[in-house]
Amino acid sequence: MAAGKMDSEPIQVETPSVISPDSDGGGYDCDFVQSPPDDLLCKICHYPARNAILSVCCGHNFCKYCLDCYLHSEVIDHSNCPYCRENFQSVPDKRTTRLVFNLQVFCPNKSLGCSWVGELRSMEDHLNKNSTASNIGCLFTEICCSNECGVVIQRRLLEDHLKLECELRQVKCEYCDSTGSYQWIIGSHQQECLKYPMECPNHCEVGHVRREEMNVHLKECPLAIVKCPFAVVGCDIVVRREERIGHMKEAVEQHVECNKEAIMELERAKTALEEQLQTKEQELADIKDMTKKFKEYLRATIDEKDRELGNLRKRADVLEERLKVNDQVVAASTNEIEHFKKVIDEKGKELNEMKNNTDILKEQMTAKALEVANMKEMTESLEKVVDDNSKELNEMRTNAKERDQVAQESTKQLKEMFEQELMKLREEMKTTKQQLQHQVEINEQLQQDLQCYDIPKLLPHLIGTGSQVIPFVIKLTEFENVKKTSNCWQSPAFYTSSEGYKMCLKIRPNGLGLGSGTHVSVDAYLMSGEHDDQLTWPVKGSLSVQLFNQISDSNHGGLVKFRFDGAGIACKRVKGREISANGVYVDKFIFHKSLYAIDDKYQYFKNGCIFLQVTDFK
Repeated sequence: MAAGKMDSEPIQVETPSVISPDSDGGGYDCDFVQSPPDDLLCKICHYPARNAILSVCCGHNFCKYCLDCYLHSEVIDHSNCPYCRENFQSVPDKRTTRLVFNLQVFCPNKSLGCSWVGELRSMEDHLNKNSTASNIGCLFTEICCSNECGVVIQRRLLEDHLKLECELRQVKCEYCDSTGSYQWIIGSHQQECLKYPMECPNHCEVGHVRREEMNVHLKECPLAIVKCPFAVVGCDIVVRREERIGHMKEAVEQHVECNKEAIMELERAKTALEEQLQTKEQELADIKDMTKKFKEYLRATIDEKDRELGNLRKRADVLEERLKVNDQVVAASTNEIEHFKKVIDEKGKELNEMKNNTDILKEQMTAKALEVANMKEMTESLEKVVDDNSKELNEMRTNAKERDQVAQESTKQLKEMFEQELMKLREEMKTTKQQLQHQVEINEQLQQDLQCYDIPKLLPHLIGTGSQVIPFVIKLTEFENVKKTSNCWQSPAFYTSSEGYKMCLKIRPNGLGLGSGTHVSVDAYLMSGEHDDQLTWPVKGSLSVQLFNQISDSNHGGLVKFRFDGAGIACKRVKGREISANGVYVDKFIFHKSLYAIDDKYQYFKNGCIFLQVTDFK
């Protein structure tokens, strides 16, 4: 295309790729049949003006897009005309736009073979649709495949592409009735198509067989490699199917020997199984016998506890009788004291009467002094008697006071003695009642345990409880009361073995150290034992303790190991005292929330009790 040149340097504007007359952009960059007149060209981009704008000052045309770019530029004084640099004013130029639309142009696909020539205004219609009745657009325009296979192709070649070349075209499998894309059919479908012909892997005379029939064919293929029918009895020869009969005829003796060995092996296996069966039957009989003995042991234990309970009740009755007798003794002593008081009162009255009589006699003797002058000796004798009686009376009074004091002290001592004896009897009665109640709770707990636990599984733990030798189960009753009233509870003593170290545990329900208030803490202490002279000191080993699950013989919790590392007082032999001054501590044995938690598999706190199981010492 020829275009006029300007003396001044034109502003460069990017030429749009869209050729639609209505689109926004610079001038039309098309292959015109004849060079456009110079008065139709934009003075900025030098292409036929799109949406032409006429400059009033100089009469030249500009594209609307190019002029807008010029007016909005920040580096150019856009108040002046871009061509003549005068004060700029503009109006739309519809005449120029119409003349540009009338220009004759070639199809953009001319180089590809399109021979279309027409006005510029018709180019968009030509490219999008043809003016003929076929209405398919320019045949040389490159478009994307309608199946979205990714191929860009000329419109005239699209039909052949869709029928013969497109990977996503719909085709039918030549072996079955399946329909799908060509890519799927020749790919994954033919890898699975049951009708697809496959060559026999043995290359037999049949040649190709359908995939769905291949398994049946391989079971009958004469060239297939198969095992000898006597492989189950030891023949390891493999031959082709058609040669199997010949092999069986040739190897009759070998097969007979294999059968003999197989039969002998079966006989040996049968004998071994019978021996195992006998062993298992014997073990089952032993288990039944042990279970029976254990039930008898439990029944005997319960009977023994019942007898002890009866003895305790009898002892309580005897103590009640003794208490009644003591009450009677106290009553008798009280009566005797009252009798002593009455005797003293009577003696006092007699002394008063004697005093009164003495005074009367003195008056009579004074009045009759003259009359009884001859009776002076008698009077002196009588006065002596009176004096003696007075002394005796004074002595009696003194003795009476002393006896009264002795009686009061005796009465006080008797009362104190009786009160102490009564307190002892009451404490003994209270202790006996608590023991009776505790024994009843133990019996009830034992019966509950017998109902809840599997007897064969619980046997080792019950045996350990009785012997006080590991394994050993410790029961802490009234856990909540211990938690409220005491900081520590000491377990019964136990031995790590029949001739091992003697130990005990101290349980702190409220915790200690890092576990204070949130956990149950447990301490392990050495004690002075019977076998200490034969043992190795200091102690080295780990004592394993866990919280016992009261629902079943599994899911025990809080397993900890008290490590005696041979260092410190806690590991040395205990001398001069019953228990070591220091122990091995576990501050966080079990979390309080975990202790009180209840699940269908475990429950550690039940009926106010917890159990600690000492499992081993290694």
